[in-house]
Amino acid sequence: TAEPSKTGVAPKAGETPKAGEAAKAAEAPKTPAASKATEAPKPAEAAKPGVAAKAGETPKAGEAPKAGEAPKSAEETKAAAEDKKAAEAKKAEQEKLRKGLDAYHAGSYNAALLELTTLAEKGNAVAQFSIGVMNDLGQGIQQNYKKAVVWYRKAADQGYAEAQHNLAVMYDLGKGVTQSYKEAAEWYRKAANQGYAESQNSLGMMYELGQGVSQDYKLAVEWYRKAAERGSAEAKHSLGTMYALGQG
Repeated sequence: TAEPSKTGVAPKAGETPKAGEAAKAAEAPKTPAASKATEAPKPAEAAKPGVAAKAGETPKAGEAPKAGEAPKSAEETKAAAEDKKAAEAKKAEQEKLRKGLDAYHAGSYNAALLELTTLAEKGNAVAQFSIGVMNDLGQGIQQNYKKAVVWYRKAADQGYAEAQHNLAVMYDLGKGVTQSYKEAAEWYRKAANQGYAESQNSLGMMYELGQGVSQDYKLAVEWYRKAAERGSAEAKHSLGTMYALGQG
């Protein structure tokens, strides 16, 4: 059988991630080049400045109040201020993420690490995934599969499908972790359930070969079909082979 592939580069700011090079493993299944993942979330808009209140009206946080309305309480005013502060912080975070990803794709890995590491440590899933990729591939930092796994897992635990896929591949190949088809299948399934085509194809392969799951041609066909419908050439080929052999 062929080898599984990982998403090998961090996503561009405002764009979906590019696919990376396939990891080597003669006995492990292969997935096609990783498809684009969900775009990084857009920063929340800052609160709009208020406008002057009309005569006879009481001020309201963020805009002119309507006639007859009571003034906002201290708690409500404080809450409005906190919401505005949170929106500004989110905007600053997205700008920092953009700078980090732009630096990464420009090949300025040290600058990318400087911007992304802080965000990753604060829990930003895109930054965590990106730091995982850089450790995995040795970009701007010494290659370290164990650290790559740590960062992939942090992003995967937040539901980031591409990180779930890459973590599955690490288990599939035994890089940075003890090799385990069972763990690989579980993480492929998490990403596959989110519609991630590479993981759907890989899970189909696991069912076809009985790796980490009980061999089941019908389920293999089911997952190959899901991936094929999302444009996976590898899955289309595997699905055709299953039909040709009358499997599933």
